[in-house]
Amino acid sequence: MVRDDLRVSIPSLFKCPISLDVMNSPVSLCTGVTYDRSSIQRWLDSGHNTCPATMQLLQTKEIVPNHTLKRLIKIWTDSVQTQSNSLTQLEACSLVDEFKLTHYEVDENLFVIVDKLTSFASESTQNRENTKPDSVIEPCLSCLISSLINKRIRIKLVHLGGVEYLGKLLSESDISVSIVEKTMKILEMLTACKEGRKAICENEACLNAIVKNLLKVSTSATEHGVTILWSLCCLFRESKAQAVVVKSNGLTKLLLLMQSNCSHAVRQMSSDMLKMFRVNSKSCLISYETKTTHIMPF
Repeated sequence: MVRDDLRVSIPSLFKCPISLDVMNSPVSLCTGVTYDRSSIQRWLDSGHNTCPATMQLLQTKEIVPNHTLKRLIKIWTDSVQTQSNSLTQLEACSLVDEFKLTHYEVDENLFVIVDKLTSFASESTQNRENTKPDSVIEPCLSCLISSLINKRIRIKLVHLGGVEYLGKLLSESDISVSIVEKTMKILEMLTACKEGRKAICENEACLNAIVKNLLKVSTSATEHGVTILWSLCCLFRESKAQAVVVKSNGLTKLLLLMQSNCSHAVRQMSSDMLKMFRVNSKSCLISYETKTTHIMPF
C-alpha cells in the first residue's frame, strides 16, 4: 500500500543477526560478530557456546559493547526520523492518488501515511488545497469502522497506536465534521475491549479532545463522545477517565447536555455520570467558559 520510496531501508550492519531488527545495544563476541545485547544474551543463557552467525566455538562468553556502532546507529536513526517527518508536495499528492486506488488495510502504514498527510496539510492553506487530505482520511476511517466489528481488529488497532493517532486527529482545529464523527465512532467502538479502554484512559490528550468536542461539532459527534465517557466513567469506573472529565470541565458540559435537545439516551448517560460525580450544578457552571449561547443552563 505504501510506495517503495517511502519505506525505510535499514543498513545490514545495523541489524542484529538474530532478531534482524535495528540493534538497540550492540555488543560483540570474541568472534568479532556484533549482536543486540538482549538477543545474544538469550542465546547464551539457553546454554549455547557457539557464535550464532558463524557457529564457531566460543573461547569466552564475554560480550563487549560496540560503542562505535551504537553511535552510528544513533546518527542514522535521527536522520531517518527527520526525513520521515516531512513530505514534499509531489509526494503528498502522489500518496493521495494512490490511496484512492488501493484497499485500506489496518496496519501501521495506514497511520504513518495518513499522519504524514495530515501534518503536511496543516502547514499551510495551499498544502491543504493541493492534497485535500480529507479525501484520504475519511475513507480510511470508514474502513476502520466496518473492520472494527471484529474484536481481533480492535485489539490490533490499539496495539498499532490507533488511539494516539485518533486523539491527535480530534485535536486538529480544521478537520471536517464528518471526520470528527467517524473518529468519535471508532473510539466508541474501542471502548468495547479492555485494551481500547486502557489505551484511551492512558492518553489524556485523547480524553481532553473528546470532552472538548462535546456540544461543539454535531449531534452525532456529541452522542459518540458521551457514550465513550459513560462507558469509561460509569460502566467500567475507570478512575483516570473520571479525573480527566473533572479536570477538563466535562461536568459542566454534561449539565448543559441535560438542558439541550439531545436524545433521551444521551441525557440518561449524562445524568448517570452527574450522579456518579455528585456534582453541584452551581459550583460547576461558574467555572464554565463557552461561546455556546443557544443552550442556556438555567
